[in-house]
Amino acid sequence: MIRTKKIILSLAVFIINLSLIKLNKFQVSTVEIIVINVFLFSLFLFSDVIQKRLIKIKKAASTVLLSINLLRSLMCLFFLFPIILNYQKSDNIYIYNFFLCYFFYLFYDLISQSKKQIK
Repeated sequence: MIRTKKIILSLAVFIINLSLIKLNKFQVSTVEIIVINVFLFSLFLFSDVIQKRLIKIKKAASTVLLSINLLRSLMCLFFLFPIILNYQKSDNIYIYNFFLCYFFYLFYDLISQSKKQIK
Protein backbone atom coordinates (compact mmCIF):
# COMPACT_ATOMS: atom_id res chain seq x y z
CA MET A 1 0.00 0.00 0.00
CA ILE A 2 2.75 2.42 0.94
CA ARG A 3 4.74 1.61 -2.20
CA THR A 4 1.63 2.23 -4.29
CA LYS A 5 1.30 5.66 -2.69
CA LYS A 6 4.96 6.35 -3.45
CA ILE A 7 4.52 5.35 -7.07
CA ILE A 8 1.46 7.60 -7.38
CA LEU A 9 3.37 10.42 -5.68
CA SER A 10 6.31 9.92 -8.03
CA LEU A 11 4.08 10.05 -11.08
CA ALA A 12 2.36 13.18 -9.76
CA VAL A 13 5.71 14.89 -9.10
CA PHE A 14 6.89 13.93 -12.57
CA ILE A 15 3.75 15.25 -14.29
CA ILE A 16 3.75 18.50 -12.31
CA ASN A 17 7.48 18.92 -12.87
CA LEU A 18 7.22 18.30 -16.60
CA SER A 19 4.22 20.62 -16.91
CA LEU A 20 5.92 23.48 -15.08
CA ILE A 21 9.12 23.11 -17.11
CA LYS A 22 7.26 23.07 -20.43
CA LEU A 23 4.90 25.92 -19.49
CA ASN A 24 7.77 28.18 -18.45
CA LYS A 25 9.94 27.05 -21.39
CA PHE A 26 12.98 26.31 -19.24
CA GLN A 27 16.05 24.72 -20.79
CA VAL A 28 15.57 21.29 -19.22
CA SER A 29 14.80 18.35 -21.47
CA THR A 30 12.18 15.69 -20.83
CA VAL A 31 14.90 13.06 -20.55
CA GLU A 32 16.64 15.06 -17.81
CA ILE A 33 13.35 15.36 -15.91
CA ILE A 34 12.81 11.61 -16.22
CA VAL A 35 16.35 10.90 -14.98
CA ILE A 36 15.93 13.21 -11.99
CA ASN A 37 12.59 11.70 -10.98
CA VAL A 38 13.69 8.08 -11.46
CA PHE A 39 16.83 8.72 -9.40
CA LEU A 40 14.92 10.40 -6.58
CA PHE A 41 12.17 7.79 -6.55
CA SER A 42 14.65 4.92 -6.44
CA LEU A 43 16.73 6.69 -3.78
CA PHE A 44 13.77 7.25 -1.48
CA LEU A 45 12.38 3.78 -2.10
CA PHE A 46 15.78 2.20 -1.42
CA SER A 47 16.32 4.19 1.76
CA ASP A 48 12.82 3.30 2.93
CA VAL A 49 13.54 -0.40 2.45
CA ILE A 50 16.80 -0.07 4.39
CA GLN A 51 15.07 1.77 7.23
CA LYS A 52 12.37 -0.88 7.49
CA ARG A 53 14.92 -3.70 7.56
CA LEU A 54 17.01 -2.00 10.22
CA ILE A 55 13.94 -1.42 12.35
CA LYS A 56 12.97 -5.11 12.02
CA ILE A 57 16.47 -6.34 12.86
CA LYS A 58 16.88 -4.21 15.92
CA LYS A 59 15.36 -1.17 17.41
CA ALA A 60 17.03 1.44 15.24
CA ALA A 61 18.66 4.26 17.06
CA SER A 62 18.10 7.76 15.82
CA THR A 63 21.74 7.89 14.75
CA VAL A 64 21.15 5.03 12.31
CA LEU A 65 18.18 6.79 10.78
CA LEU A 66 20.13 10.03 10.67
CA SER A 67 23.01 8.30 8.91
CA ILE A 68 20.60 6.94 6.28
CA ASN A 69 19.39 10.47 5.61
CA LEU A 70 22.98 11.69 5.42
CA LEU A 71 23.79 8.92 2.97
CA ARG A 72 20.77 9.94 0.90
CA SER A 73 22.03 13.53 0.79
CA LEU A 74 25.50 12.39 -0.24
CA MET A 75 24.02 10.29 -3.03
CA CYS A 76 22.23 13.37 -4.31
CA LEU A 77 25.50 15.31 -4.31
CA PHE A 78 27.20 12.50 -6.23
CA PHE A 79 24.35 12.57 -8.71
CA LEU A 80 24.82 16.31 -9.24
CA PHE A 81 28.61 16.16 -9.15
CA PRO A 82 29.09 15.98 -12.98
CA ILE A 83 26.79 18.98 -13.43
CA ILE A 84 28.60 20.95 -10.74
CA LEU A 85 32.03 20.15 -12.21
CA ASN A 86 31.02 21.28 -15.70
CA TYR A 87 28.92 24.14 -14.42
CA GLN A 88 27.46 26.60 -16.90
CA LYS A 89 24.91 29.31 -16.33
CA SER A 90 22.19 27.26 -18.04
CA ASP A 91 22.63 24.48 -15.47
CA ASN A 92 20.98 26.61 -12.76
CA ILE A 93 17.51 25.52 -13.81
CA TYR A 94 18.52 21.85 -13.77
CA ILE A 95 19.96 22.14 -10.25
CA TYR A 96 16.98 24.14 -8.97
CA ASN A 97 14.63 21.61 -10.51
CA PHE A 98 16.51 18.74 -8.88
CA PHE A 99 16.38 20.28 -5.41
CA LEU A 100 12.75 21.27 -5.77
CA CYS A 101 11.86 17.64 -6.51
CA TYR A 102 14.23 16.40 -3.78
CA PHE A 103 12.64 18.60 -1.13
CA PHE A 104 9.18 17.56 -2.25
CA TYR A 105 10.13 13.88 -1.74
CA LEU A 106 11.81 14.76 1.55
CA PHE A 107 8.73 16.64 2.75
CA TYR A 108 6.51 13.69 1.84
CA ASP A 109 8.86 11.32 3.64
CA LEU A 110 8.80 13.54 6.73
CA ILE A 111 5.00 13.65 6.76
CA SER A 112 4.67 9.90 6.29
CA GLN A 113 7.20 9.22 9.06
CA SER A 114 5.37 11.53 11.46
CA LYS A 115 2.06 9.82 10.67
CA LYS A 116 3.65 6.43 11.45
CA GLN A 117 4.87 7.71 14.80
CA ILE A 118 1.44 9.08 15.70
CA LYS A 119 -0.17 5.65 15.11
